Amino acid sequence: MSLPPAVNAPICTHLYYDTRMSTITLRVPPELDKRIAKLSKRRKLSKSDLAREAIERFLRVEEFEEMRAIAVPIAQAQGIFTDEDVFRRLGENFEQ
Repeated sequence: MSLPPAVNAPICTHLYYDTRMSTITLRVPPELDKRIAKLSKRRKLSKSDLAREAIERFLRVEEFEEMRAIAVPIAQAQGIFTDEDVFRRLGENFEQ
């Protein structure tokens, strides 16, 4: 089973300054625009930087959920249902 590419990528903690980026147009309601502008000013980031960050986070959550949907049935078939089961199983592997 291979993982989605973003799972193996480091978490992006820097702003993008690559001139090879694509452009998208995003329409938002006025109230959302005001909230974005306020956060943009508070964090000293452009609206584009905030949008990129939000999209990146959203995609990471979606990719995690996709992996989880694959992993949970496999884990359950092996008797792993809770976090405690995971930690117990990991502990067993380290003791060997």
